[in-house]
Amino acid sequence: MSVCLLALSALIGHVVGECRGYKIKSPCTFSDGPGYCDIHCTGGDKIDLKAIFNDLSSRLPADRKPFRELVLESKAIEELPANAFSGIQFTSINISNGDHIKRVNVGAFDGTASTITKLSLHYAPVTELATDESDLFGAIDTLKALETFQMLRTGVQSFPSLALSGHRKLTHIYVYQNPLKSISANAFTDLPALRVLLFDGNTGIERVADHAFTVGPNSSDHSLDLLFDAQLNNPFADRAFESIGCATSIRFGLKSLKYLTSDEFNAFFSENPMNTVIDLSIDCADSLNQWIREKYPKVWHDLNCK
Repeated sequence: MSVCLLALSALIGHVVGECRGYKIKSPCTFSDGPGYCDIHCTGGDKIDLKAIFNDLSSRLPADRKPFRELVLESKAIEELPANAFSGIQFTSINISNGDHIKRVNVGAFDGTASTITKLSLHYAPVTELATDESDLFGAIDTLKALETFQMLRTGVQSFPSLALSGHRKLTHIYVYQNPLKSISANAFTDLPALRVLLFDGNTGIERVADHAFTVGPNSSDHSLDLLFDAQLNNPFADRAFESIGCATSIRFGLKSLKYLTSDEFNAFFSENPMNTVIDLSIDCADSLNQWIREKYPKVWHDLNCK
């Protein structure tokens, strides 16, 4: 009986991908627990990321190449090259404190693009500019299994057209504290599973173009929550919220819009009876808001106006 149990235990450890039995070159290390194996790469010394994963991949059988998470915190990496992980597969990649990561090759995630469900970019100066083969959003476009995308304190100043498009499983997008200036038309399009799109702490969005959020019909019963923090100046084009394509709740934070003009919001409210706005700075007494009370009493109620 004990022999059978030991054999079963070894088999389970093998299937779920625990780290025992293999080594990875410094400064990367393994971290594991019941049912998972992660890889952490940290430090400020020069690192040849591709060489490390080439070496690891060459020594792993195919059924041991799936891992749970990669945490990449090296301050010495300037670029994620093509096929950066040499066929090692991850469910989650967290690029954090990458002070010098300025370029992401369009093929950086080759070999693991179909398995990544969560991508986090934190404290990395990478930008949206596409030069030669470096293209941040082009690389993200290859991640068709992506469910969650987080972007914190990067160098991204704009979401170009089709920045995030065609991700059928993407449910949550979080954009925190970036020097974001503009969002182009159709920047977020064809995202049928999207439930949350959050912009928080970004330094003064200046322009949100017409039809910026054409996410399309929602594949579930959930509505889309579109959230903005304080917007001292109204950056939204008249048709910015037109043609979203699914039931949507827009939330504006404190120190934001005091009135919602008919030019900007009438089409949004009329497209779907479930569309609404929660505005923490609304001035209910302003005559510019009275059209909402007269035409859309449900929205007026959601605004906590009497």
